[in-house]
Amino acid sequence: MPEIEIQKYSLYLFDLDDTLTTSASGDKFPKTVDDRKWMPGRLEKLQALHAQGNKTAIITNQGGAAWGIFSQEEMYDYLNNLVWEAGMDAFFVCFHDTGPKARASDKTIKELTKPDHYKGHERRKPGPGMLIEAMDDFEIDRQDTLYIGDRPEDDQSAKAAGIDFIHADEYFK
Repeated sequence: MPEIEIQKYSLYLFDLDDTLTTSASGDKFPKTVDDRKWMPGRLEKLQALHAQGNKTAIITNQGGAAWGIFSQEEMYDYLNNLVWEAGMDAFFVCFHDTGPKARASDKTIKELTKPDHYKGHERRKPGPGMLIEAMDDFEIDRQDTLYIGDRPEDDQSAKAAGIDFIHADEYFK
């Protein structure tokens, strides 16, 4: 795989969980919206990107809304505060989940789990929809966009969107 020239991009897209934040409780997954803390060096790196005039955004699946762990409103408030603190420009979130934990019978959860598309592309990662939406929103081309994440779904999403990807551990080393 060719080495990525990290400084050449105009738009930097970041996964949230285990890329920028980790659970404050130490559990594998956050127990609540607020059970998150910045991973070492992440906040400073985001603030530096902002100071250099780059555009930055969070791209995150948050199926916990479909599981009843938190509400969409709670996550919107959390993400707004996180973006503000880091000097980021935006966030793009998908609350949908079609996995077995999202089998509840209540209408809200059914609404959250129905398929959702952005210009014909599934938004939930590994679909490319949120990444394409971010590029459209910022009017920045694929070759000028880098996605940073920690999971195979993040890499798959970047490939499907036609943009470069780098693993969070490598980017933040």
